[in-house]
Amino acid sequence: MSIRDNTKHRKLGAVAMAYQLRLKQSLVILMAFFASAIQATEITNVGFNVMPGDKVEIRVTMDSPPPEYREFTTNNPARIAMDFAGVSTNLKKKTHNIGVGITRSVTAVEAGGRTRLVINLVEMTPYSTRIDGNDLVVTIGNSAQAVVSENRIASNQPTTSSVASGVSGGKDITNIDFRRGKGGEGRVIIDLANANIGIDLRKEGHTILADFVDANIADELIRKLDVVDFATPAKLISTSRVGNNVRLAIDTLNEFEYLAYQADNSFIIELKPLTKEEVARKKGTITGLYR
Repeated sequence: MSIRDNTKHRKLGAVAMAYQLRLKQSLVILMAFFASAIQATEITNVGFNVMPGDKVEIRVTMDSPPPEYREFTTNNPARIAMDFAGVSTNLKKKTHNIGVGITRSVTAVEAGGRTRLVINLVEMTPYSTRIDGNDLVVTIGNSAQAVVSENRIASNQPTTSSVASGVSGGKDITNIDFRRGKGGEGRVIIDLANANIGIDLRKEGHTILADFVDANIADELIRKLDVVDFATPAKLISTSRVGNNVRLAIDTLNEFEYLAYQADNSFIIELKPLTKEEVARKKGTITGLYR
């Protein structure tokens, strides 16, 4: 082989090596692109609305339209589970308590490159799902009668305190009562003239908020009431107008669980104090996915 041929061979080899290097770099960039695309969707919020007939509309908000998911249910325990491959979660807490009708809570757990969303129920019931922009919307229940809990407390109350006197006159909210049960639970009972009024119930920090949508209320019921002396998780109950809505705010003490249900024309929010053992279990970490 001549010097010229040898030089030409080396140049060809250098070109081939450069081509291979560029190809590898392109493959790395392409793989990184697809990896980021797979992990692009993130769950940013879980909220819910109370609908007429004790239905619950759960909204799972993501930072992009929800991808396809695998869905299954179990009867014992009663759960609706949804697996989202390549979806991560940016929620501050894994479990969001609902306690309305037969819907107990929603849990989102991320593991193994996927997120499992679990809706915990008292018992299985018909439900529907739909996509609304970046929201996955799950509507639970179609029964007019609420099923609250296996451990529902009897309606007779040993200790009763009327928070506000009844006021009618064409108002959507006609009365607000506070009652203490045998187990130290506190109940806020809102009497409604319109049983089909929309209610947005949520917990923000140590306050439970209930917005009654497009509702009206008498001026006599716009007030703050101190109920701390009844030794329940409720401390202060405030009623106010927020735009076209009426807002009921319950400031609370200590650790508790809450649920809400509607019986005829009464909407009831119940706060149950937790024992030390229940508090310890509540603060325990959750690992892995629900099976």
